[in-house]
Amino acid sequence: MSQAEIAEVMQTSVGTVKSRLFHAKRSLRGMVRPDVLLALSADSQPQPVDDRLEPMLAGG
Repeated sequence: MSQAEIAEVMQTSVGTVKSRLFHAKRSLRGMVRPDVLLALSADSQPQPVDDRLEPMLAGG
């Protein structure tokens, strides 16, 4: 949903929706461990499963 759609459903302003989303994200960041945040960041790229399994299957 867009912020405008959320505002309409919640019968509030778009500014209020933006503010609530901002504060919710900040609160969640405070609850999540730093290593999890790093793994979820846009800069990190997930390693393909095959690349992780190959050494295990080779006994390494």
